[in-house]
Amino acid sequence: MSSTRAATLQDVADLCGISRGTASRALAGTGRVSAETRRRVLEAAQTLSYSTNSGARNLRQARAGSIGLWLPRGMNFMEYYMNFAVGVVQSTEDRELTVSLIPAEFPASKARTLHVDGFVMTDVIGDDELARAILESGRPVVTSELVPPGMPEPTVALAGDHRTAMDRLLDRLRASGATSIAVVRPMIDQMWARLAADAAADWADATGITVRFIDLHGVPSAEELHTMIRSLHDAHPDV
Repeated sequence: MSSTRAATLQDVADLCGISRGTASRALAGTGRVSAETRRRVLEAAQTLSYSTNSGARNLRQARAGSIGLWLPRGMNFMEYYMNFAVGVVQSTEDRELTVSLIPAEFPASKARTLHVDGFVMTDVIGDDELARAILESGRPVVTSELVPPGMPEPTVALAGDHRTAMDRLLDRLRASGATSIAVVRPMIDQMWARLAADAAADWADATGITVRFIDLHGVPSAEELHTMIRSLHDAHPDV
């Protein structure tokens, strides 16, 4: 093989003594290919500096080779969501996928035209029209957290156990001697916020310990949050 010619899939197959189809399945991680054959094919591809033509493969399979990422409007600057976005990108590195961040201002009516194979969404907000359109797009959608009632269901939802988490937090305060507790409650229609607040209310009913809810509007800075807590403690020193 000439050193000036890029290695082909056939070259990889010939080096391993297998068919081109078997080499293709081994590289793609699909079909019935033994672990040993896959190892040999990957080693051969590395030896020959062979790289798959993901563009051609996507064209053959009518795929975009990209997933869409939706983040809640007005919150993508928060550290949690920035880390979430980076995590999604990192998870696609070995899958030859790109990640397309869906702008919050993208028209909901054009959601079906987005050139992606599926979507990842985090903390879906109730009644967000773009989020609704994505969930109704007919493509696979994976969400972190459940979606609020009235929103279309995703293909898969990965949700934290916020009720148990809240119970443990409040139990820890009670064990420390707290008899009056305040819960800062974000006023946003996301399921994690709903579930956590409901769990706190149920815990208060079950234990008889006073729980005050402080409504949090918008996304305050750290200093604004500290000021709110200081004001709360001045008004209710028993908290």
